[in-house]
Amino acid sequence: MDKTSNFIFKEIKSYSHDEWLIGSTKRYRKVYEAQKTDFISAEISLYNKMFDREDWELVLHLKAIDEKGKILCDQELKELITKDKNIII
Repeated sequence: MDKTSNFIFKEIKSYSHDEWLIGSTKRYRKVYEAQKTDFISAEISLYNKMFDREDWELVLHLKAIDEKGKILCDQELKELITKDKNIII
């Protein structure tokens, strides 16, 4: 089976590393001030279409691109997705 069809995109949320709220919850946002931001973290959620069927490996590239098309970062993530995970975060 084609690995790109093993999931459905749910959402992506971003936050700054130092913006934790009470109860260890994150302050998600969409707008950042360049002068006050060191880096931005992203949390991606996917629905596992292979839930309860089989384990598979996710390979994900998260890229940040500026307004001129220059790639600022290209972060690769590899993770074994087990069949007991309905939602992947």
